[in-house]
Order: sequence, then C-alpha cells, then structure tokens
Amino acid sequence: MANLSEVRDICYGKKYQNKATGEEKTQWTKVGAMFVYDDGRLSIKLDFIPVPDQNGISLAVFKKKTQQRPTRQAPAKEPAMDDLDAIFGPDAVETV
Repeated sequence: MANLSEVRDICYGKKYQNKATGEEKTQWTKVGAMFVYDDGRLSIKLDFIPVPDQNGISLAVFKKKTQQRPTRQAPAKEPAMDDLDAIFGPDAVETV
C-alpha cells in the first residue's frame, strides 16, 4: 500500500485590476487538495468547483503554506499604580 508523501493546495485564480495602481493581479482561492503518494500516484479532492468565466476554469497547484494560527492573548488588564510609577515615574501619576 502506498503512503501519502505530500499534500498540495489546488487553487482557482481570478484576475482583477488593482484600483490603486491599475496593475493586473490574480486572487487565488483554495478549492481543494492534491494528494501525492510515494508510488507516484496523485489523487484530487475538490471542495467546490468555481463558476467558469469566458476563458473557462484554470486551476493551479501550490505547495501548502504552513499557516500560523494567531495565539490567543489574555485580555489586557488595567495597570496597577506600581506599574504606572515604573513606566512614568512616581511624580507623573497623581492619586485622587
């Protein structure tokens, strides 16, 4: 039995014109995945099929990007008076 050796993204490219620069660019949308096996076989899974335009549908295969999930941060706490003294100096903060 063959082992999975790599997974790649299948993306649909849609051309658009950058409003600020007028430059033509391509917006890539992931539509599925391609699975590469160590025996050379390929398998494709499409999550959806894009609507064709006048030129049909063009798909591209890219190496998967490693996505870094944003780390959750604890909610900010109000600084204590000692913290403010350390930041601004003891004469800058007046206690009311």
